[in-house]
Amino acid sequence: ARQFELALDAVAELSPPGPPEGTRRLGVAAAQLHGLAIATSQRIPRHEVARRIAELPLPIGWLDDDREACGLVLAGLRRRRLELNERDLDSCRAVTLAARLLSLLDAFAPPGSPLPELEITVTAGLLMFSITSTPVKVHRPGRQLAETLGVPVAISPG
Repeated sequence: ARQFELALDAVAELSPPGPPEGTRRLGVAAAQLHGLAIATSQRIPRHEVARRIAELPLPIGWLDDDREACGLVLAGLRRRRLELNERDLDSCRAVTLAARLLSLLDAFAPPGSPLPELEITVTAGLLMFSITSTPVKVHRPGRQLAETLGVPVAISPG
């Protein structure tokens, strides 16, 4: 969740208006739920994610729509297309950005391993992820994040 917040701060540097409203709260909640599932070794099939989240009690201040959006973020990990149904444009943007960013961060760490040391910087309109060891399967999540943001995303070891 902390890495998600740092990455979102870098995204905010890239585009002056910043990420859509609610992206931080949504992404942090999804990252925490995802981290909890990994920590307890619960491999939940994608089609079960939204159903299981729907069974959780709502956090204070959340609406049913927030819970549904969080489920969409988690269900969207590693998917090429997100099924956003009839959501408003800002909500679609928040869910898509949160899912793509969380997907890339998740790809940096093999299942059951902590996230390696990661530095996120913005240089000349480029979002740069410097990581101690670059896993093989980060290309697709990196490309999807670049498409979502409309800016180049670079991933380098170091």
